[in-house]
Amino acid sequence: MATPFLHTLTARLFPTYTTDRAHAEQIALWLCYAVSGISETLIRIDGDARISAAHKEQIAAFVDRLIDEDYPLQYLLGSVPFCGLDIMVEPPLLIPRPETEEWVLRLIDQIQSSGKTPRTILDLCTGTGCIALALARAFPQAQVIGIDINPQAVACAQKNGTHAKLNNAEFMVSDLYTALQEAQFDLIVSNPPYIDENDWRTLAPRVRTFEDQRALVADDQGYALIEKIIDQAPQHLDPMGLRMLTIEIGAAQGARVVEYATAQGAHAILGYDYHNLPRTVTSVWHTVPQKKKPTAQ
Repeated sequence: MATPFLHTLTARLFPTYTTDRAHAEQIALWLCYAVSGISETLIRIDGDARISAAHKEQIAAFVDRLIDEDYPLQYLLGSVPFCGLDIMVEPPLLIPRPETEEWVLRLIDQIQSSGKTPRTILDLCTGTGCIALALARAFPQAQVIGIDINPQAVACAQKNGTHAKLNNAEFMVSDLYTALQEAQFDLIVSNPPYIDENDWRTLAPRVRTFEDQRALVADDQGYALIEKIIDQAPQHLDPMGLRMLTIEIGAAQGARVVEYATAQGAHAILGYDYHNLPRTVTSVWHTVPQKKKPTAQ
């Protein structure tokens, strides 16, 4: 039974912010809990008595932002659930998506089922650190390194690692592999920027307005960083490890990315999400690349 305050919040959110009344009530409960710390059950029973006037005012202001500014809910809540972790997120960092969580969980299950445990893992374009930390949690014996070019993202990922009490993950600022020199890993993963600048203009206003464009958009119709990551991956994959790279892609990029990875000597497999859309390309190199000999002068 919704209390009057909860009922008022739900009425404001439905259908203005969401066309699903149950979803509107859930958003209201999330906001109440985020501000007051009171459990959803108690909010439903007697939230009007338990939530202070100051907290009610703050919650109402949050609802105003959702409706008037189309502000991302995740930034208001301050965190996102991801693979069993509570990932803190702050504007304008990329908000972890369910589609990313899905392929990460599938990858973890695939590796665990194979019986091969990675010793070292690299996460490129780590953002909030959600992928790196999910893998660090799933493989506690592995050493995980998360890389991002954005110092704010690295700082947030470090906070998330501390919050999750995962000591086997570390984060550093780097332009992809640059700071790693010749370091090698059993497994490389990445959710890089892959959106074409023309497609950027068609994204939802709340994405274009509040999330960092640099974390979403890449040159060459969105392929620039994907292909750069694939091109340099063999030199950073340990010959004795899984020699595997899993990279997130756009729904229309599968064929070209598989072709490119195959041309680099990999066995490439396209992975689909729960909408049956291409979501990842997993590339495995079965042979060790030969270092190029210096050209004779």
